[in-house]
Amino acid sequence: MPGWRWAPFIPLWSKEWILPFAVAGLFIPNLRRYLAFWRYESELNQLVVRANREIERIGLAYLTSGEALSARVRGREEALPVPKSEKRLAERLHYFDRREEILGRATHRVIQALNIQTSDGYAVVADVTLLYSITDPVRIARDFGWGSLYVDTFAINTFRNGVLATLGKINAESFYNGAVRVAAVKEAEGFLRQRFAERGFKVERLLLRNYKYAENYERSLQEKKVAVQLAKKNQMESLVNEEKAKLKQIESSGNAAITIAESGVSAQIAKVRAEANLYSSQVRAKADTELNVAVAEAKRLKVDALTRAGGRYVVALEIAKMFNNIEGAAMTPEQYIAFIRNAWAVIGVSPCPAGGKR
Repeated sequence: MPGWRWAPFIPLWSKEWILPFAVAGLFIPNLRRYLAFWRYESELNQLVVRANREIERIGLAYLTSGEALSARVRGREEALPVPKSEKRLAERLHYFDRREEILGRATHRVIQALNIQTSDGYAVVADVTLLYSITDPVRIARDFGWGSLYVDTFAINTFRNGVLATLGKINAESFYNGAVRVAAVKEAEGFLRQRFAERGFKVERLLLRNYKYAENYERSLQEKKVAVQLAKKNQMESLVNEEKAKLKQIESSGNAAITIAESGVSAQIAKVRAEANLYSSQVRAKADTELNVAVAEAKRLKVDALTRAGGRYVVALEIAKMFNNIEGAAMTPEQYIAFIRNAWAVIGVSPCPAGGKR
């Protein structure tokens, strides 16, 4: 047989390797499969590296709710300014085409607005946008398969449940409070970032773009705000009235004090005037008394002087002077009355008034 021609040339020591070669022969049919798997894994790693580079270069995918509330949010690359030249426009169009080729339009998803049930039982319709990117494509492909199946099976549900669970902790009125609303959005963003990171994604931003209350709550909230403002207005008016009452009380107290002070001053003035009048009356009475005494003393002295020895001549001389004023042999009644009065004046006797008694 032809095979026996090479048998004498096989060394005896090589017969010990017949068994290992026989065992290795069992795996030779799978060797091609192992080589193909190694080449596939190498190409897959290269594809992952290229995909990561393209994803980082091109931009993010977004998941937004509430298309009916406001305009649709664009990706990061769509926020760039519009180019002015045709060359730049062509480059930009190629850019978007390349992006759609790699990421796919299905990665951007718009769902219905989220109906958030708040802690006080009211519903708030919110328009929320989630910006996320892929960090581990191999894991995503292994867990969810190729394509955009991960958006429907994971991203949308996790996004909806996370937002409803976190923003539902606050009450409806707290949406008007900027600090509380921003803190709740930050909490929801942290929760989604943790959940997405566990599955090979990276959450960039969570944006609360718009929110709208239910009509009944909007009406009740408006009535409540009006009632609160009306109560505040009434409170302010009551404070104003209290201040006005205090002002009137102070004014009345001031007027009373002024009246009392004026009364005291008037009393002091009246007292001073009374004392002045009393003193003036006393001084005048004393002066009149002294004057009357002096006049009486003068009359007495004059009468005494006229009653003495030389007084007769003085009286006769004065009477003779009075006769010088009489014209004619007889005196008229007026001349007689004047003569008598002058005579009385000479002797120091005062005439009695008409109808009086001497």
